[in-house]
Amino acid sequence: MSNEYALWKLDIHRALCHLLELQPRNCWALEMSEGEPFREAMRLLYQDCKFAEFLSLRAWQQAGVSEEAGAQLQALKSQLDAYDEPDTNLGIFTDPGWHLILQKVQDLIGVLGLPDCAPAGPRNPAGRLPPL
Repeated sequence: MSNEYALWKLDIHRALCHLLELQPRNCWALEMSEGEPFREAMRLLYQDCKFAEFLSLRAWQQAGVSEEAGAQLQALKSQLDAYDEPDTNLGIFTDPGWHLILQKVQDLIGVLGLPDCAPAGPRNPAGRLPPL
C-alpha cells in the first residue's frame, strides 16, 4: 500500500464522516446554518475526494481496503447516485431514504478499519443511529 492511496482512503473517510454530521439529531442546527450542508458534503465526497474515481480505478485495493469493504463502498455509491434528495435541508435530514444511507455510511466506517467518527450524541447499544 503506497502512502498516496492510504491518504486517499483517509480523505474518503473524512468525507464519509462529514456525511454523518447530516443526521436527524443535528437537523435543526443544520437547517439554521447558512449554506447547503447536503450539497457541500456531496461536493466534498465526489469532487474534492474523487470518490467515484477511487472506486472506478479500484484504488481502494491499493489502499488496503478489503473486498467486503470495497463492495460496500460500491453499494454506497449506488445508493448515493440513486438518491433523489428533497428540495430543502430539513426534507433531506428527515427523509427515511437519507437515514438508510447514513446507516450504511456508519456501518462502512467500521468495516474500513478507521477510527469511529460518529458525532457525539445519543446512540443505542447496537451503535446504530437513534430512531426518529
